[in-house]
This record gives sequence, C-alpha cells and structure tokens, in this order.
Amino acid sequence: MSIDENKKQFEVTTEERSLELDQSPDGCQTKKESKFHKYAGVLTGGAALMSDGYQQGVMTMTNVLLGQVLGSSYSTSYKTMVSNSMLVANIIGQVILGFVCDRWGRKQAFIFTTLFIIAGSIVCACAQGSSVDKLLWMLIIGRGIAGFGVGGEYPCAGTSAMETANEKLDHNKRIIPFICATNLPISLGVPVSTIVFLIVQAIWKDNYNGTWRTLFAIGAFIPLSIFYFRWRLDHSQSYKENAIKKKVPYILVMKKYWKPFAGTAGMWFLMDMILYPNNIFSASILQVAIPNASVKRVGEWQLFLSSFGVFGTILAMVAFRFLHLTRRQLIISGFIMYGVISFIVGGCFEKFTEIPALLIIFYALLSLVLNFGPGSFQSVVSTESFPTAIRGTLYGISAGIGKAGAAIGTEIFTPIQVHTGKRNTFFLSGGLALLGAVVVWWGVPDNGYRSLDELDAEFSEYLKEQGWEGQVGESKEDQEKKYFL
Repeated sequence: MSIDENKKQFEVTTEERSLELDQSPDGCQTKKESKFHKYAGVLTGGAALMSDGYQQGVMTMTNVLLGQVLGSSYSTSYKTMVSNSMLVANIIGQVILGFVCDRWGRKQAFIFTTLFIIAGSIVCACAQGSSVDKLLWMLIIGRGIAGFGVGGEYPCAGTSAMETANEKLDHNKRIIPFICATNLPISLGVPVSTIVFLIVQAIWKDNYNGTWRTLFAIGAFIPLSIFYFRWRLDHSQSYKENAIKKKVPYILVMKKYWKPFAGTAGMWFLMDMILYPNNIFSASILQVAIPNASVKRVGEWQLFLSSFGVFGTILAMVAFRFLHLTRRQLIISGFIMYGVISFIVGGCFEKFTEIPALLIIFYALLSLVLNFGPGSFQSVVSTESFPTAIRGTLYGISAGIGKAGAAIGTEIFTPIQVHTGKRNTFFLSGGLALLGAVVVWWGVPDNGYRSLDELDAEFSEYLKEQGWEGQVGESKEDQEKKYFL
C-alpha cells in the first residue's frame, strides 16, 4: 500500500485496538484473554534466547573438562578458537538475520535461528575425529553454526517480542513481559547451564568426555522445545502494516536515525566490551579465591557468580515497576555503579586477595549492576528507538557491534591482565562503564512514553516528505501465508 493509505490504515487500526481493549461482555474478560495470548506470544518470541546464556555457560565448564580430557593438546590457541568461533558467528548472525527478519519476516528468521542452534549443538555433541586436531575443528565448526543462530535470536526475538507486547499493552506495562522474554532467559542461561553441568557430572562422574557431549546435546533441546510454536507463529499487526520488503531507503533511514543508532550501537559496544572479559576472567578470579579446586567445586562457585546476573535482572524490573525510573535512568545508573565498584575492586585488589570471599562477592556485584542497568534495558531501547520497517536491521547491527566490542575487549584485557596485573583490568572496565553512561545520555532516546505505532506513523510521514515511493506493509499474498516451507 502507499504511504497515504498506510497512514489512514494506522489511524483506523489504532482506534480499533483502543475499542478492543475497552469493549467486553463483562468489562474485563476479553481484555484478560487478549493479554494471555499476548503474553504467550511475547514469551514464545524470546524463549530461545536462553540458548545464548546456556551456550556461554556450557563453554566455561567445557573448557575445564576438555583441559582434563585432552591435556596439553587442548592448547591456549585452540581454547581461544573454540570460544571465539561462536562470538564471530554471533556477529554475522545478528547482522544477516536482523536484515532477514525485516525483509522476509520475523517468523522466517525465527525458523533459521532455531534450526542453526539445533544443528550446531548436535555437531558439537557428536564431534569426532581421527586426531585431536580434527575433533577440535569439528567443535569450532559446530560452535560457529550454533553461534550464527544464537546471534540471530537477538534482533528476531527482540523485535517480535516488543511488537507483540505493544499490541495489547501500554508503554509501561509492555516492559516487564518483554524483559521476561529477553534478558531474563539470557541471564538464566548461565546458571541453568551450570546446574545442568553439576547434574550431568554427577551422573557421568569421572567420564568427562561423556559429560561435555551431554551438555552440548541438551543445548539442542532448548530451541527444539519451542520450534513447533515458532512454526505456527503469525506476524504482528505492526509488521503486517509497516514492513518494507523492497527498495528500503537506507540512506534516508540513516539520515533520520543516525544519532539513536550511534547511541544504541555505542551502548552495546561498551557493555559487551566489559561484560565478556568479565565472564572470561571469572575463572581466574576463582583460581585466586580457591586454588587447586576440583572440577565440581569450580562449577559450584561458578553457579554462585552467575546467579547474581539473574538477581540484577529481577531488581531492574522491580525498580522500573515501583520506583518509576525511566529506561535511560536505569541504564545510566547501572553503568555508573559498575564503574564505581570496578574502581573500588581495582584500588583494593591486593587487600581483597587476602579475603577471597570478599573478592568473589564484589566480583559478583559487577554482574548484578550490569544486568540491573544496560543488561536488562539495552534490548528495550534498541527496539523502541526505530520504526518497524527497519527495527530488526538496526537492532541487529547494534548488537553485532556489541559483539565486536566483546572480541576487542577480550584481546585488550588479556595482555593487560598478563603484563600489568588483574587490578588494572578493573580500572579500565570502570572507565569504559562511565563512558557508556555518557554515550547513553547523549544518544539513546527514551521513547517509553510512545506507542510503536506512533514511530511507524512518524516514519511514514518522513518518507512522504522526502519523496520516497514504495510499498509499505505486507501484500495480501504474504499475509495469507501460514507456513514458511
């Protein structure tokens, strides 16, 4: 449909949605039923994001197990390649599948992400080779395949969950179910993977080879459990009405949205730049606190550390609901608290090493405050900053830039830790966190008071003013399609 037709359709649809919320036989029954379906749609949209946290947590413990099984053959270079293969594939998946979910559809992109995660997990679980080198290369390939799907989950799940929540919930009520569908599963993934490890390790006991294979196999069941529901998923009304599948005016898009894009991308970059090294160095922190610990003991302490991320996400939802803080205020406060705690740990690191339990607690607090702020709301502001037609693309690129920050952070923090000591890594991460607060204050808009429909109408009006002509919204043929294949 043309831009003018789309604007009229927006006005009619908005009125119909308002009436639908207000009208029901007893004044509330229809509304409750609608909310049930919408909450279900939101959770289905984001459920497989737990795969990201699970895959991160699995690799932490798998590195320990492979070191026991392969000994010196599992060199530092191989350990880095196995770990980074998923990180690199994440970037590719976020960018490509962010584009796909805008141009082809949210549902189609979901099917890609689910299949890639399942296939990659199976390849890792079944990795074989006539030599150690060949076995490890199968792991690298499998991690890359799964990483491509996990990366694509971010733009697909974020856009779908927010658009579905927006249809029946207002600007504030949509946030709690959205976080429950996005960051909460991610933060739960790491402790869940650690719990799974402890259970599987208790079953296999000293058979570490069977343990790590089982961990990867279980990783395939998380996305598999919701594959049917995603297959039957329908596009949101916002997507049906506002998608641009041909001749997307990317130059006009960047002309209008360059600042929020720079703000969200910068936020992701700095957050992941400190988050991923923080997760990687957790093992070295545990070595300081509990030297010569058994594999099981390391897993138990890893569970303790990772659980603080979940607490941070829960506190973020409580603060948003009851303290009525805005999205930007929560993100900025999380960055500032992370910076302050990092400077305290860096300044008192030698004293903290004499009290290992205190060092672990402060290290866990870093994970808590990061999830309290940017960890919980980076997806919120990334979906609320852009209109439906290009939401997945700009979200995916922003998240991909974040993963690039993670790779750069790992490369920077490692030599700093080796050559100048662990305390200086805390000073650097603290400075980057404060810079993150500045970037968010400068470039990230707080559109929490606006419906996504308003953003779409504003974008349509902008395209009309710029003289762009093209089809807006899915064609009738596209809307009648029920299955992808």
